[in-house]
Amino acid sequence: MSTSVGANPAFDLIGLTQLRNDPKFAGIDGSGFTVAVLDTGLDGLHPQISPNFKLFADFVNGRKNPPIITNINNSYDSGSHGTHVAGTVGARDPNIGVAPDVGLIGLRVLPGYDTDINNALQWVLDNHEKYNIVAVNMSLGNEEFYKDDSQIAGDDIQGRDIVKKLEQAGVTVVSAAGNDYAVKQIPGVISPAIYSTINVGAVWQDNQSLGAYLPGGGSGPQQTPGSDRITVFSQRLDDPNDTYDTLFAPGAMIKSAVPKGGFEQWPGTSMASPHVAGAVALMQEAARQFSGRLLSPAEIVEIMRSTGDVIFDGDDENDNVTNTNTSYRRLNIYKAITEIQQRSQQIAPASAGFTVGDANGTIAGAYLVQNTIDGSPVDVILESMGTDGGTTQVGNKDVDIFKFEVAVAGTVNIEVGSHPNNVNDFDTLLRLFNSSGTELAFDDNGGIGDFSRLQVSLNPGIYYAGVSGNNNRNYDPNVASSGVTAATGNYSLQFGLTNTDLNGLLANAV
Repeated sequence: MSTSVGANPAFDLIGLTQLRNDPKFAGIDGSGFTVAVLDTGLDGLHPQISPNFKLFADFVNGRKNPPIITNINNSYDSGSHGTHVAGTVGARDPNIGVAPDVGLIGLRVLPGYDTDINNALQWVLDNHEKYNIVAVNMSLGNEEFYKDDSQIAGDDIQGRDIVKKLEQAGVTVVSAAGNDYAVKQIPGVISPAIYSTINVGAVWQDNQSLGAYLPGGGSGPQQTPGSDRITVFSQRLDDPNDTYDTLFAPGAMIKSAVPKGGFEQWPGTSMASPHVAGAVALMQEAARQFSGRLLSPAEIVEIMRSTGDVIFDGDDENDNVTNTNTSYRRLNIYKAITEIQQRSQQIAPASAGFTVGDANGTIAGAYLVQNTIDGSPVDVILESMGTDGGTTQVGNKDVDIFKFEVAVAGTVNIEVGSHPNNVNDFDTLLRLFNSSGTELAFDDNGGIGDFSRLQVSLNPGIYYAGVSGNNNRNYDPNVASSGVTAATGNYSLQFGLTNTDLNGLLANAV
């Protein structure tokens, strides 16, 4: 899926055009992942949205437990904004959508209350595994400005707590920084941006002006547009050493979908945020392709910031607002994915913030067992304790965590054994976790010799199996390198399922 330079100046600016045209990254388009857009709704019938439409739910009218609408004909957008935002995330046209093959979920929360937003966030938390949601986009917020999340109160505290749980579950939450800087000239960002994983400000994609319209209202100062200049309206934080620091992306003038099949060009940090949310899906696909695992939200942020292009507020903005004279980072998705590929081939340095040397040592980075556990034969997994990917040296604190899905209730058998091609046996420990990291069972020597085996009755759902040396009993599956030194070697891992209903499994079907 290649695109030509100039077809979308925003994509040229963030390196997406370069990514599309590099054969090394062919096919990275968000496939297999989903982004939830919390906004005014979603016109699923738009030709650019319909191929990627997953579902719609209205948390304004339905409040806490709205009906889940999978019929595309019953989706709707109460104000066009949600469809425009979703189009930037994942319109099918590669010159409009950042991730043109990503799944799109529209959750209507506007116009509504903070509790509606929190209910929608909770729904994402409860359903992120079912729909493989890797990012949430919230191009919305209040009119207060914050410099850190300790300043928030009320319903925002609940929202912040849900966002933290989403991050622990591997979901990156992306929000617009706000549009009132031209009028109020107060550094800071709105809520929920202040407690989101990433808050996003806006730069110009090119030299196309706003005309008479100024996001944020009023007749505030205008400016001369120019590629990569910070827009006059964009909120921003002004502490370059702060973990809340703003990441920038194109936010004027952005062409995207609007209801009833149309397209319009809009400005705003609302338009910048979905560039980043779509980029998260691309990064996760690259991580899965190159290293066999997904990135944690902390890794997403660190890579986006470390590879982003440096911009400076006050060098060439040609505006009459008070500039912060601060350097920021603007998204460069080509550099970010190049970094992911390079890191998959080597141990990341401790200073990088990457999961040091143990790519699949946490639930967020778990290997995905390709076969659903449904009674059919499951491919044997061959691995090494002490190395990842056969080459990356991890050491004797290594943990390998495997994510698997149980399709039907039954007794799941998980057994560690000898590596058939490169025997190097060691004393293993096997642990079983639910999706939050709570241990459900463990075994030391239940298999042959010093190998481990678990037989556990499980209901349908997502689970995680952790393999380690026998002494590494109490590692935290949500925290990298949290265990102790233990035995290393080579092993095989086999999954299976039995059921008292003789023909209740695919393998025994009549």
